[in-house]
Amino acid sequence: ASKRSGFEPHHAMDRICLIKKRMVYPERLELDSLIKTNTQSSSSWCNESQMCDLHETASQRNSADSSAAIAQVATCIFLNLGTPMLLSVRSLDDLEQGNADRQSAISTNIYRSSSEDNSSILHADGQLFIRQRIRHLVRAFTERAQRIRRRLELPPTPSTVSSDPAMSPAAIPQNFNISYGAVYDIVHENLKFHPQKYGYISWLFVVLICYMYNCWVIPLRNTFPYQTPENTPIWLTFDYVADVIYLLDVAFVKPRLKYLEEGFWIGDISLTRRNYIQKWQFKMDVLSLLPLDLLYFVFGTEYPLLRFPRILKIQTFWEFFERVDKLVSSPYVVRMVRTFTYMLYLIHLNACAYYAFSSWQGLGTNGWVFNGKGSPYIRCFYFATKTATSIGKNPKPETDEQSLFMTCSWLMGVFVFAILIGQ
Repeated sequence: ASKRSGFEPHHAMDRICLIKKRMVYPERLELDSLIKTNTQSSSSWCNESQMCDLHETASQRNSADSSAAIAQVATCIFLNLGTPMLLSVRSLDDLEQGNADRQSAISTNIYRSSSEDNSSILHADGQLFIRQRIRHLVRAFTERAQRIRRRLELPPTPSTVSSDPAMSPAAIPQNFNISYGAVYDIVHENLKFHPQKYGYISWLFVVLICYMYNCWVIPLRNTFPYQTPENTPIWLTFDYVADVIYLLDVAFVKPRLKYLEEGFWIGDISLTRRNYIQKWQFKMDVLSLLPLDLLYFVFGTEYPLLRFPRILKIQTFWEFFERVDKLVSSPYVVRMVRTFTYMLYLIHLNACAYYAFSSWQGLGTNGWVFNGKGSPYIRCFYFATKTATSIGKNPKPETDEQSLFMTCSWLMGVFVFAILIGQ
């Protein structure tokens, strides 16, 4: 009676255990229902009635028609993939005794094929279910990581209006007036710079142009007679434009530059500012902005060497080439350009030193110093290039000071060649 009614004690215990498992693992609900559907067959009265009718029809037929009855049994078993082998064999006992062995063998083969199909279908459905669960878990972990990243980049503050869903543009009433302080806070929080984006690298290029201007022009104006009272306002305009860019870089851009910490980009303004202040680069940038130009009021504008602290911003030069080296597909080109810049700047300094030394001894006083003919910078740069590369016939030094200068120039040339070969 219990078997006919479909209720058994051990089935009740299995259901209780299943309910407990689903309370802990709710994602097993779909997999358990799939397994139950593919394995439940003995408690189905429809299967038993179909099998009984089929066996009565088969018992009334002769041995010649027994193969057709077996085919129908196989069809019923294939449609009900979970039918066990014992039920299939016992349902064929009413057939003729002479064909019992043949029918048993055929039914056994049919059950094996149906069991294989059942297991393959169950295996495929199980794999599909597992893939779906894995995709769900990956999506959940990805969303969690993004939430944590947003929390680290922009922690909730009273001024962070854009991060609050309740303060979205659709939720703000029309008569709501935002103060200038709130607008400033929103802009202040959203203006951040990523060190690997093209926007920050473009800004680095602008700062690099200002740095190269100071590096080349300060010694040039201090030694060669290229600064006159007529063009002094033009030189000062370029100087202070470069100073403004220096100031913007130190006060606005670098404190908002994101940095990487434990695999996450940190974009909080207070954290990025503290990270920049703790660096050695911050100290060099502050020293490069020393206002020694105020001494122009004492000594006059004829001493551009007072702007020497602007050359201390050399880390911008190194940072720019480092960032570009990581972005371009041919980094050796960037390294060659940087090495060529080193070489040209050393030759430029040597040319300025040669003209200053010639002015100190007197232009055209002997055969070694600059004779004062032609363009002073081009002639001195030509002399410095020949000395650095050790090619051509250089003028023979006549004094000890000239010999010492030529020795230093040749050593600089050896250093240039070492850099070129090393790169």
